Amino acid sequence: MDNTETTLRALIAKIGEIDANFSADADLRDELGFDSYLGVEYSFEIERVFKIRIPLERVEELKTLNRAVGLVTSLLSSAK
Repeated sequence: MDNTETTLRALIAKIGEIDANFSADADLRDELGFDSYLGVEYSFEIERVFKIRIPLERVEELKTLNRAVGLVTSLLSSAK
């Protein structure tokens, strides 16, 4: 597990107040209980921690841990 995945997993667990031992393909809303407020908090925390901006049209990519890792990795590499 790389640093990006570890960091995102910890953020999801903290914000959702859940155990960090969840499937990387679990849907944040349907399986992990995230509502729209938690989703917004999660996206803000990602931006703060990784020092990136998530375009509004790509927020949907935060739906699972695996997809969030892909999004963050993509945004970090395009920022270089």
